[in-house]
Order: sequence, then structure tokens, then C-alpha cells
Amino acid sequence: MIKILSKIVAALMVVILGSLCMVANGAAKVYCRIAGIFFNFIGICVLLAVITSQWNNVFILAIISGAGFLSYLAVGLIMTVLESGKDFFNTVLHG
Repeated sequence: MIKILSKIVAALMVVILGSLCMVANGAAKVYCRIAGIFFNFIGICVLLAVITSQWNNVFILAIISGAGFLSYLAVGLIMTVLESGKDFFNTVLHG
């Protein structure tokens, strides 16, 4: 009885985590498209700030760029955790 219950729970978790992985993957693709445009814009702004010697603006834009990279790292970490959880429940389901 416990094995059947654990298989049902594992199957539900695989479906839930698989759905979350698909949503996270789609969100990451959309984020990549938007971030590409955003980082090009930030790069142009940094170039203009360096040319005009506005060092405070360069610092602020560097912080904004760093936050963008950190947010993308966070999305990658979340996707990795979801995939490993899905793999774990797949082994519980089939093992």
C-alpha cells in the first residue's frame, strides 16, 4: 500500500515539476530575448558615459548590468533545481 502511494505521489511530482520546468524554460527564453536588447542598450549608455566622463553613471550602469546577470544566474539555478527534483522523482517512480 505504501509503495503504491509513493508511486502516485512521485508521478504527481514528476508532472508538476515537468510543468514548472517547461514554464521556467519558456521564461528563460523570453528573458534572453529581452536581456539581449537591454544589455545592448546598457552597453551604448556605458560607452556614452565613458566618452563624456560621467563616472557615476558608469558605476550605476555597471550595478544594473550586474543585477541583470545575477537574475539570469538565479533563473538557471531554479531550472537546475527543478530538473534535479524531477530526475529524483523519476528514479523513485521507476526504481
